[in-house]
Amino acid sequence: MKILGIDPGSRIVGYACIVPKTLRPIRVSDFHVLDVGVIRADITGTFLHRIGALHEALFTLTQEHAPTLCVLETAFMGKNAQSALKLGQARGALIAAMSRCGVPMAELSPREVKQFITGKGHADKQSVRSMLEKLVQFQAGELPLDATDALAVALGYAAQHVLGRAALTLS
Repeated sequence: MKILGIDPGSRIVGYACIVPKTLRPIRVSDFHVLDVGVIRADITGTFLHRIGALHEALFTLTQEHAPTLCVLETAFMGKNAQSALKLGQARGALIAAMSRCGVPMAELSPREVKQFITGKGHADKQSVRSMLEKLVQFQAGELPLDATDALAVALGYAAQHVLGRAALTLS
């Protein structure tokens, strides 16, 4: 099992790839972080060019890691309809990239991710980041929050669907 977590965006896409350290993981610390980072779109080109470039970059990343599952964070509907539309287009391009690779997909909402990682559905990004460092002994360092959000997506999915837990704890 290899899970690729994706925090979609129209300018920056966070990604994280995790694998179990043991044959039958029973706690979140049984997962190893293989790779984590961001894909940054060239903002000097047109929006259409940016979306195409994000698609190709995620396609390449997916081919490199060969995950058995990709998990995307669902879109958060804010007050700006134009931003939501752009995010939807970016998500579509990312979904198409994974589909081209034949990788099964799943989704988690931002609230579910925060609930699984911190135990609180309304936690801020810094709280999620801090909890990840404790849960998997991961040093986020200078990584952008988009990258740690993607790691939270992957681990949140693992918690719910592999470990069968509603929320993670340190014990």
